[in-house]
Amino acid sequence: MKEVKCEININGHVIDQVKNISINSDRKTLSDTCEIEFPRKLSWYNQHMTKSGDLFKIGSIVTVKLGYDDNIVKRFDGFLTKVDTNDLLKISLEDGMYLAKLFYIKPFTAGETDSNGEPIEVPLSSVFKKMLPVNITLDSGVFPDIRIKHLRINARNAYEVFEFLKKEFSLDIYFRDGKLKVEVLPNFYDTHAVDFSRHVVSHNLESKNSTDFPLTIRVTGIDHKNNNFTFDIGKGEGKIINIDTHNQNIKQLADRIYKEFLNFQFDGLSGDLTIVGEPFIQHGDIIHMSDEETQEHNGEFLINSVKTVFDMQSGIRQTLEIGRDIKFKPFYEIQQIAQLAQLAFDANEKLKEGYHKLKI
Repeated sequence: MKEVKCEININGHVIDQVKNISINSDRKTLSDTCEIEFPRKLSWYNQHMTKSGDLFKIGSIVTVKLGYDDNIVKRFDGFLTKVDTNDLLKISLEDGMYLAKLFYIKPFTAGETDSNGEPIEVPLSSVFKKMLPVNITLDSGVFPDIRIKHLRINARNAYEVFEFLKKEFSLDIYFRDGKLKVEVLPNFYDTHAVDFSRHVVSHNLESKNSTDFPLTIRVTGIDHKNNNFTFDIGKGEGKIINIDTHNQNIKQLADRIYKEFLNFQFDGLSGDLTIVGEPFIQHGDIIHMSDEETQEHNGEFLINSVKTVFDMQSGIRQTLEIGRDIKFKPFYEIQQIAQLAQLAFDANEKLKEGYHKLKI
């Protein structure tokens, strides 16, 4: 039988005894977080852990490794943000977003102007590079092709800038392997084989048919003549998601619409499943799931979030939120969406005044 192990490194000091650990990692949120609870009688250099002020300092660098036998791997690294000594000693951690919250920024206007003082388009990546703290590395290799001009940003720190840009451009912004990732459509990372009978402890999965969850994307904006316009892309009544065209060109708009269809309207499974601690899975990974008893459980699924729980009695458990089967294709391809969006803009140009509504 495999021996479950943990290793907590706090500023170079290693602790291998904990009561429990909980790690939350979700592509839809900016921060990954971790909470660690220590045994009541655990001591540090002959002192009770709660009195070890030199060990638990806010801002300390913390790495969490978990695994079995000699195969322990890093599951979290970040910074100590809170120490709770009310009952058991509990510490809270946050990933690199902690640094972004500490980096003060004055409100600014992103973009450049030409020789006549007119705004010109610049890549959004240039905004990130200019305002990032020196201790945060941007993974520019996967940066989406988004261009902006004259974008006013009112924020107190880099974290609030990320929040604003995430909402404004429907971005996923998160840390992975120590680098800041910025995406519109998800990048796929590692693929893991999951045998339902061998790996799955419990599940809350159900089959989903896209026709049961009709979705409409409602796009609104103001054209260069200051006319309001709106157009819908979708079929049937159901969930409505609103997108503003402000600071969006046709390609960026199509990417956002396509992303919403991928996230909310697909055939396959929805829900979550809890598996053992191996294989180690992160959001953005793909699981190749096989189940001889239930055909619907077979497929390749994108993982949207992972909650990892550890204690010495139960070992390691990973609860995976299932996204779409990556082989599923939405009703609209991204090229079609771009064409529909362009048609809507062109039709609006031909209308003279008032509030225009187009159904596509």
